[in-house]
Order: sequence, then structure tokens, then C-alpha cells
Amino acid sequence: MDKRIFVEKKADFRVKSDSLVKELQHNLQLKTLKDLRIVQVYDVFGLAENLFARAEKHIFSEQVTDTVLDEAAVQADFEKYAFFAIESLPGQFDQRAASSQEALLLLGSSNDVTVNTAQLYLVNKDIDANELEAVKNYLLNPVDSRFKDITAGIAKQDFSESDKTIPSLDFFETYTAEDFAQYKAEQGLAMEVDDLLFIQDYFKSIGRVPTETELKVLDTYWS
Repeated sequence: MDKRIFVEKKADFRVKSDSLVKELQHNLQLKTLKDLRIVQVYDVFGLAENLFARAEKHIFSEQVTDTVLDEAAVQADFEKYAFFAIESLPGQFDQRAASSQEALLLLGSSNDVTVNTAQLYLVNKDIDANELEAVKNYLLNPVDSRFKDITAGIAKQDFSESDKTIPSLDFFETYTAEDFAQYKAEQGLAMEVDDLLFIQDYFKSIGRVPTETELKVLDTYWS
């Protein structure tokens, strides 16, 4: 079964959205932005129907802080708000999606269940059009994200041929400690230089270099 799940923080826990409004108003000098809501979107593919209720309750939301919105309520909000959604580019490592898939396995799902995530932003409808565009451009990082058509039906991310080829880090085999120190700083990695040298030795022992995705996964678990 495929299903789209919408999750929003309850009113008393919307610290992120409240602080984002202040950040946008200050940094972009916005005059007409008054309200902003953030809804986490999960597109779930191939999950057994009998597992969805438990997944919504225990994996995709926190009972104390979150509300799971039904699709009809979100559709109604589309009439009341200006809105847009942002998702990771195909091939980009999505920590939230990966964690969800791992948790679903513990819940008893099959190995072929996949999750795509996105963030839906609901903004007061009377916001100035130019200010709305400024907000969208501020929140989108085109290096790793793209806008998602949230009004379209649920569908797996489309991969172009270039998306299907995950870059290998060909430089990894020859990097020195000094090179890794610079690379760590540029990429904002959590792991230390010694960790990178350890990973380098491991991949040398198996006769290849890591892919970009593999290193991101390792860095996530290191942190």
C-alpha cells in the first residue's frame, strides 16, 4: 500500500516555525509575512496496510508533540494558505527517510518499503507575491533540494540517468591527513581526520573507494 502522511507539531510545540518567521522577517525584511506552518510529509511505498496505523503513531509522529493530519484537512488548508513544498533531490541521502525505513523494518515491514520525505510550508495567503518568492528562494538549497508538487498524486521520485549514478570519491585513496582536514572543514563532517584515515584504509583493503552516499551515511552514524 502507498500512502502520504502529513505530520505537524501541535500549537504549543511549534518552536521551529515560530522562530523561522522571525528569522525570515529579520533577514529578508519582510512586511507581509505573518504566519508560517511547517508540515512534515512522508510518502510511504509498499507498506502493508495493517502496519500503517502503528507506523503513524510510533514512527512518523510523537504522540505528545505531533498531530497527524488527514489529507482532507491538508487539502482544505491549500484553499486558506499560500503554500509550497521542498524535497531532497533524487540520489541525495535523506536521513529522515533512512531512519524511517529502518524503524519500519523493526515494526515488521518488508525490505522493499521505501519512504520519501518533504517539508510543506503553509504561509498566510495575503503575503505579497514577491515576498513569497523571497521566502521560497531563502529556504531552498538547489544543491541538494528541489520544489515538490504537493498537489500531485503520490509517486516515487523520478531518477534521471545522472541521478542513478552515485558519485564515487576517487580522490579518497590518495588523500593525506592534511587533505582530509581540509575536506572535513569544507564538507562540515562530524567525523575526525583519524576516522577518515581509518575509512580510507578499510576501502583500500577491499579494493575500491567509497561513494558519496556511503560517506554521508558513515558520517551520520559517527555523529
